[in-house]
Amino acid sequence: MARKKLNEGEIAELLKSPFVLAVDEYKVYFSAEFKEMFWERMQKGRTPRRIFKDLGIDPEILGKERLKGFKQMLRHDKASGKGFRDIRSIGKEIKSITAETEVEQLKQRLAYKEQEIEFLKKIASLGYGDKDI
Repeated sequence: MARKKLNEGEIAELLKSPFVLAVDEYKVYFSAEFKEMFWERMQKGRTPRRIFKDLGIDPEILGKERLKGFKQMLRHDKASGKGFRDIRSIGKEIKSITAETEVEQLKQRLAYKEQEIEFLKKIASLGYGDKDI
């Protein structure tokens, strides 16, 4: 199940498509719009290979494993009920979650620091810090 490593020429070719948001040697990130169009065509009985060709992406560059994985990923996304997302929308979700949870994390860190200070005060009051080792 090892995926084919994409070379610079293949990456450049994929990036020509308006549906490809980003590419590295191992991953291709498609837009949510592309995923929606792909899903609709797949529901009409078209094969993944044909759909990629119709939408201007060479399926030979992607390889058999990526085609299979993309189809499975779409099914998973559809079943999740969250709709099709891409790196742009996922990034927004992560930022909103981070903004909301950052305050809680800071509160926890502050409480921990306060416990550390109290512990250090107790050690100092017992005289452990004054002894030479």
